[in-house]
Amino acid sequence: MLAYAVFYLGSLVVWPSRKNFIAWMSLPVFVIAYLIPLSFFDYSFAFDADVINRLAAINGVGAFFMLLGILLGRLVKFRSFERISFDLSWNSLNHELIISRIYVLMIFSVLVMFFCFMWMGQFPMFAADPFDAKFFKGPYKEKYDQVAFFFRLSQSILATVAPIACAYIFLPIGRRLILPVFLAVVIFSLALTRSEAGTGLALLLVAWGFKSRGRFFVSQVVLLLLYGFGNVIYSLLGLGGGVEKEAFQTIVESASDIADQLSFLSAFDPETQLTYGATVFGGVVPGNFYYNPSVFFLAVANGTDDISGLASGGYRMPITGHGYAAFGFFGVCVFSFVSGFFVSLTVKILRKINFDSIVHIFLVSFWYKTICTFFVDFYWLTYGKFIALAVFLFIVHAATSRDASIGK
Repeated sequence: MLAYAVFYLGSLVVWPSRKNFIAWMSLPVFVIAYLIPLSFFDYSFAFDADVINRLAAINGVGAFFMLLGILLGRLVKFRSFERISFDLSWNSLNHELIISRIYVLMIFSVLVMFFCFMWMGQFPMFAADPFDAKFFKGPYKEKYDQVAFFFRLSQSILATVAPIACAYIFLPIGRRLILPVFLAVVIFSLALTRSEAGTGLALLLVAWGFKSRGRFFVSQVVLLLLYGFGNVIYSLLGLGGGVEKEAFQTIVESASDIADQLSFLSAFDPETQLTYGATVFGGVVPGNFYYNPSVFFLAVANGTDDISGLASGGYRMPITGHGYAAFGFFGVCVFSFVSGFFVSLTVKILRKINFDSIVHIFLVSFWYKTICTFFVDFYWLTYGKFIALAVFLFIVHAATSRDASIGK
């Protein structure tokens, strides 16, 4: 349990503040996916003791080396890395141009996603099998494959800019974004994509809690309730499979992260199946490329090379899982240490920023997710991250312009 706390909350070692949005947005995931299941569920009934012990050893070693990387990053100065930041002060930003570009990107993305769904002939929410339709599996795969490139491109763009647009609508200058935000909520709801819809709300709640301890406590409680409620709904759509269970039991059973990791370790043979880093770049290849981490871990755990019939978006593996699959325990040590080192360097930049408004917080988060995660999450590169980077570069010229600004 302590190992998972390091993976999700380790940045608090460098920045123990309620303004550390990186850590506090991760807290609900840690509590629901790890703290509660480990406290109330006995995995020895389903998995061998040696598999459970191996997972504990992998995570224990990884947590140690991640902490080591975080502490080293806290002590050293790496000025070359600090150059990836730009002028993040509020008054240096050209908000008019930012809003205009966000508006264009959102309308474009919503229209493309809508026409893709029309081509496929269904929205996942109204499909006969919503869970298969959400992941475009089974009978939904053929039509999806015909428009996959356009759908993923538009979905990635919309997921990147929608949270910022949600923050801007609270300013008079951003009211014109109300329509594209509404359309984005509708299209994400129809697509049953909870992560895209939840990211902006989570950051909004965390940002609201910056001002006082009372607000911070309330924001974290609300986040936990929303995340737990989302797990229940997700389970009722097909993951947990039981509508007659108690809500708490449904939350525990639908948070399958630990079970997924144990399933993978039960089937994985480090003597013959090491990827030697192929999964680091596998996510850049579109489609069900075998070394895409979303495919690889799922395929190994289920003993198949074809996951087209599995209604799942893949397993959420911690960094230790990626390192172990690549180079065994050596990969666990190196991956964890490097990631922890860059977490520390990133947080040292963020803690120097004076957040002027909620929109400002969202813009800084935009910078973190599109630039810094290339270093922090170096072990899992995806084409979605490169799309987000392109979107950032499209907007960053406006963001760093000194020609215009708006008041707080």
